[in-house]
Amino acid sequence: WVDRFNTQSIRARLAPAIDAPFDPESEVVIYEHPNPTEGDVNKDGALGLSVWSFGLPYADLLPDGDVLVVYYAGSEEAMDVCWARLRAG
Repeated sequence: WVDRFNTQSIRARLAPAIDAPFDPESEVVIYEHPNPTEGDVNKDGALGLSVWSFGLPYADLLPDGDVLVVYYAGSEEAMDVCWARLRAG
């Protein structure tokens, strides 16, 4: 999940079953966006477009039980497609 306005990060949590709630203790940080700079904040203190320069995580279960997460991240000038491999346990 994307926490765009508090920690500016992409995070993941595990659930013990498909119909169970996500366990907050299992939370991992997949990506942390750099802190906004002066140029990212307008005169009223609102964040500019940099807050939208990461996100859209997609996860898929791999045959070995790991999870592959793909997302975009970068700056207003250039974006990258990034990935993380998560292993439960």
